[in-house]
Amino acid sequence: MRAVLTILVAALLVVVLAVVQIPLIRFWPARAGVLPHLYHRALARLLDIKLDIEGRLAAGPVLIVANHVSWLDITILSALGELSFIAKQEVAGWPGFGTMARLQRTVFVNRERRRQTIDAKHEIERRFDAGDRIVLFAEGTSSDGNRILPFRTSLFAVASYRPRGLDPVPVQPLSLIYVRLHGLPISRPQRPKFAWYGDMSMLPHIWAILRAGPIDVKIVLHEPVTLDDFANRKELAMYCEARVRAGFLSSLLGRPVRPDQAGRAAPAVAAAP
Repeated sequence: MRAVLTILVAALLVVVLAVVQIPLIRFWPARAGVLPHLYHRALARLLDIKLDIEGRLAAGPVLIVANHVSWLDITILSALGELSFIAKQEVAGWPGFGTMARLQRTVFVNRERRRQTIDAKHEIERRFDAGDRIVLFAEGTSSDGNRILPFRTSLFAVASYRPRGLDPVPVQPLSLIYVRLHGLPISRPQRPKFAWYGDMSMLPHIWAILRAGPIDVKIVLHEPVTLDDFANRKELAMYCEARVRAGFLSSLLGRPVRPDQAGRAAPAVAAAP
């Protein structure tokens, strides 16, 4: 009953908010992030998701670089503030999810077509000029929730952009970890139940999450850096990956883990914690 009610309320909210959101996107894009943020905050409450947030979300413009576990990550991160996302082109065609992604002004990237990739890069740059905060799931896909996959470096190229001709856009690493279910620590075998990866079917996974019960999620917001602190975008990607993995492991192990202990070496950066 709870799961069915959640689906009905969530769907009704999408319909009602879309009536306002579509004109906002067209005529007042500077305020088009408010309704998706409020919607996902409400959805997180409906799903009984409790967020434990460490650190502070940087003010825009900023590129937020996060690990990716599940479709549920969108709701969790959007509950933090007014955010948009970078997603692969296929997401635009997913029933329901594609519509919601467009309402949240997701930037779709088709890596198979160079022209469309360039267009997406220019769209991201325009959004930075407008002061937007944009999330990049740098692994390029979702994981099983027990590990951080290697970060792909190609889209880190947008970190070289200088909004309004000033400093390079800040890049903020973010670690996302599913830590408790019904108040009890989620074990390694349990964690993939929250992850959506591989060839999993969407609808059965959504239904399982809706029936799961209270979930505690840890968010670690690391200090922002810029591309100027590194030799190139690959070193920036390595640095972000090490920070995200260290925050991930620290939350799972219950003790601090330094980036240089997190499995892959990270380049040094001036003034980094």
